[in-house]
Amino acid sequence: MGEHDGHRTRLRERFEKEGLDGFQNHEVLELLLTYVIPRQDTNPIAHRLIDRFGSLHAVLEADPRELAEVDGMGEKSAAFIGMIVPVMRRYENEKVKDRPMLDRVSKLKQYCTSLLAGEREEKLFLITLDAQLKVISHAMLAKGTVNGISVSSRQVAAEAMRRNATGVVLVHNHPSGGTEPSDEDLSFTADCARALSALDIRLYDHLIVGDECVSLRERGDM
Repeated sequence: MGEHDGHRTRLRERFEKEGLDGFQNHEVLELLLTYVIPRQDTNPIAHRLIDRFGSLHAVLEADPRELAEVDGMGEKSAAFIGMIVPVMRRYENEKVKDRPMLDRVSKLKQYCTSLLAGEREEKLFLITLDAQLKVISHAMLAKGTVNGISVSSRQVAAEAMRRNATGVVLVHNHPSGGTEPSDEDLSFTADCARALSALDIRLYDHLIVGDECVSLRERGDM
C-alpha cells in the first residue's frame, strides 16, 4: 500500500460511517478525486480547486475546460467533476417525473430547483398544471446568456393552451446567483398574467432560481 492509499481508505471509510456532514468542502472534493486520480495525493488539488473557484458549489458548476486548467486535474478528472451537477439534476427530475402535485410553495421550489440548479445559461421554463395542481409538463421556452432571454407572453399562452392547462408557473434562473427580480421580470410576469387570464388560465407564480429559489408571489410582486 502506497503512502496515499491509507489516507484514501480512511476518507472513504469515514464517508461510509458518517456521510458528508463532517467533511469540509475541500475534503468532499478530495474524496471525489480519489476515484479518478490514482496513486496521487488529491488534497493539494482539492485546495487548488477551492482557491481557483472560491467555493465547493462553484467548483461543481464550473466549465470542465476551466477545471482541467488546474494543476493536477486533467481532462478525465475535470469531466468527472463536471458531470456531478447534471447527474444531480437528472436525479431530481427522475424523482418528480410521475406528475407530482405542486400544492405547496415548498414543493414548487424543489421542483423548480431541480430544473435549473447549476445551469450556466439563463433559461425560462413553463410548468403547466391541471385543476388538481398536478404537473402536466414542463417545457423550456427560451434560453439565452447571462444578459437575459427573450420570449413573449403570447408564446407562454400558446404553450399553456397546447397543454390544456388550467394553471401555469413560470421559472427562470439567474446564473449570477442573485434572485432579485428585474423590472423586466416583473413586467413580463404581469403581461403573462393578463394574457393567460384572457384564456381562463391562472398564472400561479413566477420563481427565480439563483443561490436560492425565490417566489415572486411570496415576495408580494404578483
